[in-house]
Amino acid sequence: MSQFIVIILGFVIGLAYPIGVEPLFFEPLLSLLLTGLLTAAYVLVGYRLVGYYYRRMVTGPPEKIIELTGRYYRRVQSYRISLLLIYALEIYIGHWPLVVTYYLGLDHLIFLTNFLILLPLLLSYVLSWFPFLKMDRFIRQSEWKLKEYLLFQFRGYFGLIVCPLFFFILFFDIIIYSPGLNRLIVLYPFLGWLAGLFFILILYCGAPFFMKVIWSTRSLPPGPLRTRLENLVRKTGIGIKNFLIWPTGRGRIANAMIIGLWPGWRYIIFTDTLLEHLTDEEIETVCGHEIGHARHHHLLQYFLFALGYTFLLVFIESIAGQFLNGLPVMLPFFIFYWVIVFGVISRRFERQADLFGATVTENFDGFIAALEKITRLSGYSRSLRSLQHPSVQNRVTFLRQAQTDPGLTRQFLRSLKKIVLIFNLVLILGFVGVVKTVRGQLATVPEREKQLRAWDLAIQAQAYVSNGSYEAAISHLEKAIVLEPAGARYYAMLGEALAKQSGFTTPEARAAYQKAQSLGPVDPLLRMYLAQELTRSDSNGE
Repeated sequence: MSQFIVIILGFVIGLAYPIGVEPLFFEPLLSLLLTGLLTAAYVLVGYRLVGYYYRRMVTGPPEKIIELTGRYYRRVQSYRISLLLIYALEIYIGHWPLVVTYYLGLDHLIFLTNFLILLPLLLSYVLSWFPFLKMDRFIRQSEWKLKEYLLFQFRGYFGLIVCPLFFFILFFDIIIYSPGLNRLIVLYPFLGWLAGLFFILILYCGAPFFMKVIWSTRSLPPGPLRTRLENLVRKTGIGIKNFLIWPTGRGRIANAMIIGLWPGWRYIIFTDTLLEHLTDEEIETVCGHEIGHARHHHLLQYFLFALGYTFLLVFIESIAGQFLNGLPVMLPFFIFYWVIVFGVISRRFERQADLFGATVTENFDGFIAALEKITRLSGYSRSLRSLQHPSVQNRVTFLRQAQTDPGLTRQFLRSLKKIVLIFNLVLILGFVGVVKTVRGQLATVPEREKQLRAWDLAIQAQAYVSNGSYEAAISHLEKAIVLEPAGARYYAMLGEALAKQSGFTTPEARAAYQKAQSLGPVDPLLRMYLAQELTRSDSNGE
């Protein structure tokens, strides 16, 4: 599983916590201790994993190194995925979010609260980089210093995935803190989706600029290689703004990529290691592969895939409603969509780009040689595949077969067209679900207007309770309950106002607490408060 997917899933696990969680036992200090122990255990397992395979590679026969490297990378993938289990235990067993919101009293600082909730995930992830440097130096024969290695990791993962996710969270926090925008989103929830999609579009379109800055890229200088690549671009008719070099220092990172939806913002990036170790002919075939992604509109399809995820979520909600709210459904659907479906489509896109690169340069052997050389430079096993890429072994086998059997190419392209067509039909189905949901939301605007008026009354009542004006507070809360009879929080606030007015929990206050509890509030803090107040009234014999 891609490390990007692991990070995103971690954000989903952490920030989806309050939905349907009932703490059977909660002690802040024990939760803090559990979080610390699990984080330390995760890092220690990383050291053990590296130590075990490092000893076997160094002391074992040289012919076993490639096999051990494949096993090592597969264990690392499992290790990365296990971080999600560790973090889920911290969130749902240790109730770490309750430590942040309840014990530390930071529930009113939304962005800081979210950051602290995600901190164990991010801290575990960063600390796990340290043990892997030793193995990276051995496998890649790199000469990275610790500072260079950590800087590369921060740029690659924090700069391109964690920071955008936090900007996304901050974007919606600003909406929540802006009364006018917040009320508008409450009345018309679909505007929240549109705002989120607009933010994603901005990030996606701005990715070339961000990546150029984060990776400190520079232009490929004039010379025979650049002339060769420019001629290839003209031959294909695909607009490329520039060829960039990504300096990776002494890390021996051999990679290339294409970024940007539009020709004026489209770049092909090569790492310095790739340019140093591949011949001009091999680099040309790699460039042809990257052009293939643009020629077959893969970058646009990836954006539509992200768009489709939102559409399908809305479509599912429009069919099943409240039964599909929360993490138990969100997480499996995320994994199915982004790990299984995306993996199937993405790996086929890579093969299509392989075919294009080898065909347009008329150099199947050169492209295969480039793949093999990149694999050796990176220290990867030929049999190792990722979420987005098939294994090099399978890619080479496929290219060899396609080189001698044109019918195989035609068959592959036909099957890929069918897959893309099915996906686009599902995308349309999701869009129909969005339209249906928007119509439903427009029809229920008057009901949400009542909910907003009820919330305004509750806010005023809270101020009256603080000032000791209990009669006014009770009157406002009763009006709020009339507007929103299912508002558990309003019954809880009414019980609190009645109890403070009398100095003890009256039968009326207890009845309000019981009513709030019977409505099944989602917020775990509210459930804990109600259980505490009802237990207190029982112990006092009231």
